[in-house]
Amino acid sequence: MSVKRPAWMARPAWVAGLVTLIVAGAATAYATAATRLPSTVPFKSCGVSGRTAPSLPKDARIALPDPRSRGVRSLAWCANGRFLAVADGNGQAYVWSVATHKTVGVLTDPQSRGVNAVAIRPNGTLLATGDANGHLYLWRPRVARPRRLTDRASRGLRDLVFTPYGRYLAAADGNGRTYIWSIARHKAIATLRDPASRGVNAVAIRLDVKVLAAADANGRCYIWSLTKDKVLSVLKDPGSRGVRAVAFSRSGRILATGDANGHVYLWQPGTTARPRVLTDPRSGGVLSVSFTPGGRYLAAADADGRVYVWDLDSYKIVELLADSGSQGIRAVAFSRSGRLMAAGDGNGRTYLSDTTNIGVRAVLAAAEARSKERDTP
Repeated sequence: MSVKRPAWMARPAWVAGLVTLIVAGAATAYATAATRLPSTVPFKSCGVSGRTAPSLPKDARIALPDPRSRGVRSLAWCANGRFLAVADGNGQAYVWSVATHKTVGVLTDPQSRGVNAVAIRPNGTLLATGDANGHLYLWRPRVARPRRLTDRASRGLRDLVFTPYGRYLAAADGNGRTYIWSIARHKAIATLRDPASRGVNAVAIRLDVKVLAAADANGRCYIWSLTKDKVLSVLKDPGSRGVRAVAFSRSGRILATGDANGHVYLWQPGTTARPRVLTDPRSGGVLSVSFTPGGRYLAAADADGRVYVWDLDSYKIVELLADSGSQGIRAVAFSRSGRLMAAGDGNGRTYLSDTTNIGVRAVLAAAEARSKERDTP
């Protein structure tokens, strides 16, 4: 049954046109804000079996600046190294092509107070971002709207990591909890929390998916059993001002933590061995750590604007990357092959470095230093 409108409710044609224009504009604005991964981002070929990454010239260092950036906060490599995802403080996540050094995708949420974390599923079919609002977004190629997952108790997500097979995602929260999300069910299936926590800054999952390490602002690193949902051990340094970074070596035998004091600790979880401490007097606080796939080298991103690369055979610094205009290196990550290293700066730049000759450069530098000592009268 149709109802005829009274005359005073009849809208002139120009009003109807204006309403249509406003609705269309709002739809366009939302589509722009919630930018989807375009068809030019072949994330289905981003998995391990996809094409290999292009290589940089040997010893090359390339900066990927973005004028809209408010500082890089997190990095994630595509499994085959062809793309790099960058989480930014301006509320966006950028997907960069390593071959062209250009962005091929920009993911935006208009309500975000800054994207703190980004992760790419190992098979390349999903990209996750976590922001300071406490929202977790799951982005899929060619899908206009991301799936948003949230917890009302959240105080902002600080780190994300997928399990090796991509079935689950661990999210570190400023409220002191670590949430384990099921990708298939879109819900948190476990919550890991210690009452003494002051906020979880970073998480790492061992390759066998049995153990999770949570770096806490209280100066401790909690080792959780994912099969028993309990704390196996607590790694702590009494002088720590907060653990900011954590990473497992690929073998799982070594766990690296970085703290606000500028120390990097190498632990052997499950043993009584004392940790090896790596430190540099210039350090302003370690913000991120990353192992090379073979475990020979460890990179530490520092608040002083440097990236220290440690040789874990000699426990010496073999590479030092610095930028005079840096506002602190907040994230560092090696590609899966170990051929490339990415470093994200607080000034909004992302640096790509060739790592082929790290060991060779260290040997040459040592030989040059000895030569200068001999030549000094």
